[in-house]
Amino acid sequence: MNKKNKQNIFKNKIILHAFAAFILSILIVFGLYNWLKISVNPDEKITLPDLKGMTLQEAEEYLNTKGLIAVVIDSVYNKEAKPGEIINQDPAPDIPVKPGRKIYLTINKFQKPFMKMPNFIDLSLRQAQVLANTYDLKVVGVEYVPSSCKGCIVGQKYKNREIKPGEPVPFGAPIVLVAGMGNEGSVSLVPYVINMSLGEAVAVIQSKGFNLGAEIYDETVKNASDSLNAKVFKQQPTADGKTLFPMGESIDLWLTLDQNKIQYNPPVINDSLQP
Repeated sequence: MNKKNKQNIFKNKIILHAFAAFILSILIVFGLYNWLKISVNPDEKITLPDLKGMTLQEAEEYLNTKGLIAVVIDSVYNKEAKPGEIINQDPAPDIPVKPGRKIYLTINKFQKPFMKMPNFIDLSLRQAQVLANTYDLKVVGVEYVPSSCKGCIVGQKYKNREIKPGEPVPFGAPIVLVAGMGNEGSVSLVPYVINMSLGEAVAVIQSKGFNLGAEIYDETVKNASDSLNAKVFKQQPTADGKTLFPMGESIDLWLTLDQNKIQYNPPVINDSLQP
């Protein structure tokens, strides 16, 4: 075989190899395209659920399983929601989205924000309780002290110390109002709160110038939900409709879910002792 023929054969082999590589490349690209078409459907969409009420961790875990990305864009304070709970989402629930989409979340603050303490001084007890409720403050007790301003607020406390108007307190803070009872000291009939819930009983006790003492639950009350439904079956001091006690004293309450324990027998009130 002469030199020219050898060169032609070598050249043909190069062309053949190049052609084979070209064909193989086309097959690989075609196969990859079809594989992507099968495994990743461009028309696939996910209908978003309502994430509100989930914790941030729960929402992130759920979205991750669907190939979606959780992005927190804001935090607000909602007293009805738990810390870190989802308050809002964008896109809204029931909107179809593609995998890889970012879902923007607004969550409830993990810590309660602060507000300026209102001024309850010189208001009546009732006015101060109503105003405290509008500010989302919890009146957990009323203290009575000798004062010429009988029945009006002469002080306000947070964490067992006097707090001045304008000082920072967290939303929902438990506060104590200090009310005047006259310089001579005041007495009142003990209110009858049998068969009331704790919230109802506290409102009546405070309106009569007394404070809540111990809260004692029997064996039927096992959790927080039970405590909300429990009723008073015993109180100390008892209410007999004729015995006067110094205002500012505490009343202890026993609560139960067992209706058989509740003996509702309100006393006859001596009208001459009514304020």
